[in-house]
Amino acid sequence: LYKIMKEHKNPKVLIEGLLWMGLAVDDFGVSYIKLKELIDFLKETGLQSSAAATRNASTKLFGVPYRFVGPDIKEFLTDVKPALLSALDTEYEKNPYEHLQLPRDQSKHQTHLP
Repeated sequence: LYKIMKEHKNPKVLIEGLLWMGLAVDDFGVSYIKLKELIDFLKETGLQSSAAATRNASTKLFGVPYRFVGPDIKEFLTDVKPALLSALDTEYEKNPYEHLQLPRDQSKHQTHLP
């Protein structure tokens, strides 16, 4: 998916793809994805885009895995410009770290055996 989206030049398609990815990560968590690949894709394609809407969608997507991973996600962002780091920090505040082991929808269905 990342390769296909990297090659696409239409910002609207990239934005829709990024929004869909955000919904998928929100629903299923980060255990089903390669987090480093997602972050690298967002840094290379989303945050470097000349289209502000694509950069905004990428920033918004960064907030979703932050809920699962927490501050450790910042270790992957040492090469990001300070202005973008500030925007990411704002997004992290909107999506606070929840120490989630399972996605929200699945965690409520778990049962505890005695």
